[in-house]
Amino acid sequence: MTLDQQGLKANPASSGAFSLDAAAHRALKDQHELHLSAREFDLFAALIESAGQAISRAELMARVWGNQWIGDPRTLDVHVRWLRIKIEEDPANPQYIKTVHGFGYRFTGLEE
Repeated sequence: MTLDQQGLKANPASSGAFSLDAAAHRALKDQHELHLSAREFDLFAALIESAGQAISRAELMARVWGNQWIGDPRTLDVHVRWLRIKIEEDPANPQYIKTVHGFGYRFTGLEE
């Protein structure tokens, strides 16, 4: 496994209809490119690379913003909401990015 400077896999990853190529900084859904901000891309990468596993809010914050980031912890929730708008059919009832109440988030791909 090759890692880039943020610890993300440099080789392509996929889950269901989604694929991610960190080296090319490209995210696709059903072969259509997703237009994500840099933070949304990093968040999507962290989620898809751990597809099926719950990731704590603290770990997501560290992976996307770094351990030294100081700011509003709700920033994560805002970015998850923006990402859901871009990848979900119905962002109010997400089927891909699930909230794990009291813990964090889980990316499900199409497995659930």
